[in-house]
Amino acid sequence: INKFYVFDLNPKKSLVKYLTDQGFSVFITSWKNPDAGMSEVRLDDYLLEGINEVVRVASDFCKVPKVHLVGYCIGGTLVSVYMAWANRRFGADDVPVARWSLFTTLTDFSHPGDIDVFIDDACVEALEESMAKRGYLDGSEMASSFRMLRSNTLIWNYWVNNYL
Repeated sequence: INKFYVFDLNPKKSLVKYLTDQGFSVFITSWKNPDAGMSEVRLDDYLLEGINEVVRVASDFCKVPKVHLVGYCIGGTLVSVYMAWANRRFGADDVPVARWSLFTTLTDFSHPGDIDVFIDDACVEALEESMAKRGYLDGSEMASSFRMLRSNTLIWNYWVNNYL
């Protein structure tokens, strides 16, 4: 839903440019949209083969013992989980991350914000059934929920401008 290029829209609106101008090497990971081939992928895989591997490769490439790590949206939630795991796995002083930052990241799911209107027992049950059948959550299902939060601009605007 939220794409990595939001950090590099153009030279005047680029966090990537700002960071590289400050002397940082910037690596961006974009998660692919899941399909049936990913039905066996679990959270552990995202943490170990995803974030942990990205941290290792960036550290090796830059020849530094610790990197700075940023998580955006659900990627930030994964970074939070990774940091908890890494603290336990490596020990607080040996985590391979010097600093970490989160952008538009939900970490307290007891207060999910506007999306809360779509989170009730019936919705969760329907999603779990769909994921059990398919083996993954199709990104279009998640995107539909976010579009409905801004239905006046993302859905109805199209109908009003083209048909009314």
